[in-house]
Amino acid sequence: MIELVIGMLVFGILGSAVTMVFVNGLNFTRDEKTQTLHQLSLTDFNVRLEGDVRKSTSASLSSGCLVLIQASNVTYCHDAGAQKVLRNGVMLADQIETFIVSVDQNHIQITIATKQDKRNVINELELNYYLRQGAY
Repeated sequence: MIELVIGMLVFGILGSAVTMVFVNGLNFTRDEKTQTLHQLSLTDFNVRLEGDVRKSTSASLSSGCLVLIQASNVTYCHDAGAQKVLRNGVMLADQIETFIVSVDQNHIQITIATKQDKRNVINELELNYYLRQGAY
């Protein structure tokens, strides 16, 4: 009987250890997925913005939104409540906490950062773009 109790105790301890490893692995995977989604969101934003800047002849700020002047104007706005960046009213990036834009003649400077994840990581981009000058 004592051997049975000791065996159950050993298997219980091993089962608890395996369960903890499994739970920690699931949590790590979830956190990595969140981190990857934040990075993809910023990458998609950067690619789309770069394409729009290349087509633009000038830029301005209107009500805190970046307006790129081209054949049809493109507007980038931050919805702080929903933590999203919108391109012409359509969500382009989500989980965005910081979106700071400055425009100086042909230079556009943008700071964009995701919200903090469960591991206290914030993904941030500092972007500098220069608008084309002259006719192409």
